[in-house]
Parts: sequence; C-alpha cells; structure tokens
Amino acid sequence: MAEIWRLSALLGLGLLLTACGARAWERDPTVQTARSACKGVASADRYACVERHAVQSLSPDVCRLLGIGLDDACLQSVYEAADDPAICDRLYLEGVRPTCRAYYAACTAEPLILFVWNREGVAELWTIDPVSGAVQRQIRPEQTIQDPALSPSAETIAYVRVTGDYGGVASELWLMDRDGANPRPLYVPPPGQSVLHRPVWQPDGLAVYFLQQGAGVVDTLLRIPAGGGEPATILTDCIDLALSPGGEQLVSVNLARQLAVFGQSGNKVRDLEPEGVDFIDYGLLAASPDGTLLAFRATERGGEDIWNLYTMDWEGHNVQRLTDLKGFHPLSSGSGQVSGLAWAWGGTWLVYSVDGQAGQSGIWLADLREYLFTGQLFIMSDLDLHVNSQ
Repeated sequence: MAEIWRLSALLGLGLLLTACGARAWERDPTVQTARSACKGVASADRYACVERHAVQSLSPDVCRLLGIGLDDACLQSVYEAADDPAICDRLYLEGVRPTCRAYYAACTAEPLILFVWNREGVAELWTIDPVSGAVQRQIRPEQTIQDPALSPSAETIAYVRVTGDYGGVASELWLMDRDGANPRPLYVPPPGQSVLHRPVWQPDGLAVYFLQQGAGVVDTLLRIPAGGGEPATILTDCIDLALSPGGEQLVSVNLARQLAVFGQSGNKVRDLEPEGVDFIDYGLLAASPDGTLLAFRATERGGEDIWNLYTMDWEGHNVQRLTDLKGFHPLSSGSGQVSGLAWAWGGTWLVYSVDGQAGQSGIWLADLREYLFTGQLFIMSDLDLHVNSQ
C-alpha cells in the first residue's frame, strides 16, 4: 500500500511539474501585469491593451495572452520596437523568427547598390546610394570583377574575379572589404574546368551560393561557407536563383527555363508557374526583403527578345510587368532592356538598370507601392552615371 501511495505521489508530482513547465510563461511578472491591466477592458480594445504592454516591456510572452491568430501581429510590434535583432531568438513562434531577422537585415544593411562600370577599358566597382543618388568608385582593379554582391552586414563583397585573356581565362570566387581592401580568394576551381557567376549571400551572412559551369560541371548551384572550406552541391540544373529572406527556400531557373521552389538543401518543394503570362526566359531573380514578392527580368513568348522587369508572389500569382522596353531600336523612346535590379527600402522600391539609348539608359527607381495600388509606374529619378573621374 505504501508503494502504491509513493507511486501515486511521484506521478502527481510529475504531472504538477509538467503543468508548471508548460505554463511557466504565465508566472512572468510582465505577463501577470498585462493580464491584470487588460482583464476588464472591452473585447474590442483588448488587443491594443495587450500589445501596448508587450511593447512597453519588450516581452514577447505577453503576446501569448492574445491567443493564436492575433499573437503574430503583436510579436511584430514587439520586435520592431526592440531595435535589437537579438529579440528574434526570444520569439516563441518559430515561424515569425525569419521575418524578424529579415526585418533587421533590411534595417541595418546600408542601402547601397553595387555595379560594375567598364570605363576606359577597365571594369571598376562602384556603389550608388539610392537615397541621395551619390555615386562613388570603390575600387579600380587590375582584374575584371563580375557579379559583385554585398553581404547582409554591408561589410564584405563577394565577387567573381576574372583574369587572363583569349589564351586562357581563370574564373574564381573572391571576397574583399567594401572599400576594396583585403581581397582574398574563397573558392578557386580546377584550372580551365569551370566558369563561376552569380554569387548570392545567405541571409545570415555565413555562406555564399554561386553558379558554376564548365567541362564536367554543367549549371551547378554550390554553397560555400563564408569562412572558407569545400563547397557543397545544392542543385545540378540551375542557371539562376533567388533566396527567401530567411534562407529556408530558394527559387531556381533550370536549363529548360522552368521555375521551381527548393529547400535550402536542394529538396524540391513545388513547381512555380507564373499565372497568365507565357515566359520563355528568366534572369536576375531577387526576393523582396519581406518575402512576399519575386522580382525578375524576363522575355515573353510571341514578343521580341527583350528583357523587361516583372514582379509576382511566390505562388506565381499577381504577375506585374513594370517596364515597357522595346529593345535596341534607335528611333524608339522606349529602347533598351533591363540589365540589373535590386530591392531597396525594405521592399517598397525597386532599383533597376537599363541598357539602351540615351532616353532609357541608366539606373532607375520605381515606387512599387504606387504601381501595385494604382496600376501605374512612377519613375522617381534617373541617376546619372556619367560621374567625374577620381
């Protein structure tokens, strides 16, 4: 009988401890204060009351008082008010953490656009500040620089370093500081066996994705740690890509010019079919910082072979064409094609470049909110690239 009593006591204690552990957040003083303060508030005002206490205390657990369906919006208010990316690790909803990290990445990274300008026979690396329009040369290298990509911290540039001539060209993945200092190789493929292009930073800055082509290596997507090491093969049929803000998924274009969504390890999630538009080619895929949209350049079937700028969501819905370029026609004011693009200001603007005649050639800013809300595209300004020599 005593044994049964002890067993029952231990079982009861175990259940008590489990219950206490599962509801431990309720014993937090900030949660108790918010519960007491909002207890008698009308149901229509209860959300505002709980959110106010959560923001004031910067305690994500206070949002639990709202229940499923409302607490994710409350958590957003808390992490935006915290002004500290460390709060992302304190969020109890794992699904909100990537959005939180993407928010701080967009806030902390300087809004600089990198581009390569071939001036006087030398490929120079320049930056452009989309806020002020200031253009500054960062580096005038001896080697050719292709596809520069700024890290999430805005401190390091990944780029493809090309050396050699028609007798033999070497293509390597390098890193350097943003001002051009401390250039160092990250990946050097076997001589003459591959061409590298399109480096893309992992959102946490710990790795770099890049594409590799060449003898025995056809359109392969690789990922390499930013600190160095051996690259891992992610996909074996990939000619372009975009990473989601959290890095959990990527969109890939294959040789057949088909889009698909993959996990970060290369497992296929689903095909991606743009709705209502028949595209024949894609390029320069880029995900918006909030993860809602994909921007890309593409050509449509039945038209001319022209790269125009488009956006759509990650399901292929709401395809929007943002430019009306007509190719390189000397008598057309719309002559040109999209040659580059980047997101700015948390995804409310697109920065894109156009190659073409003088009327269109340059770097352009598009207010995406105006386009999506009114059906019209407003060009803010055309930034002059004819800068003075330094």
